Amino acid sequence: MALLIGGSYEFYHCTIANYWGAFTTRSTPAVVLNNYYEDIYGNIQVRPIEKATFGNCIIYGSRESEFELDRYQDTELNYKLSHTISRIDAEEFDLGDKDHFVNYYNFEDPKFISVRDQNFKLDTLSPAKDKGSSDFASLFPTDLNGESRLLDDGPDIGAYERIEVNTPEN
Repeated sequence: MALLIGGSYEFYHCTIANYWGAFTTRSTPAVVLNNYYEDIYGNIQVRPIEKATFGNCIIYGSRESEFELDRYQDTELNYKLSHTISRIDAEEFDLGDKDHFVNYYNFEDPKFISVRDQNFKLDTLSPAKDKGSSDFASLFPTDLNGESRLLDDGPDIGAYERIEVNTPEN
């Protein structure tokens, strides 16, 4: 996902999973934000990213860092990852900065059912279970399969709500 040359963005309950590097080489992260470009005359044109909010999202993959900023020097680039699991280089970001990271889980494998089969539903042991914000879930109360996010102990992070199936014991 490339959010280029400014804008205003909001993403809730998204699963952005890029494991292409597991099968071949890739050099770009799953998400990159950029607030400038060089025009045809060689001048730098700055276009602010007014807002880039990721709420109850998973941004994960096979690279060491799956979220990167390409910010023009001394300019604002507004972003927030709230109730989000991702892989971010902690040397490039202050993960304790509450203006940008709220209930953020770095390098916690979301434990998808099967990356190989591109099944990005959550496994029973996923750390994303019940860790989402109820405020975000109330905006989007059902997942991609039409399952309610509001019926168990808390909404799950990502596009899919993990539904536990109780099976009768033998």
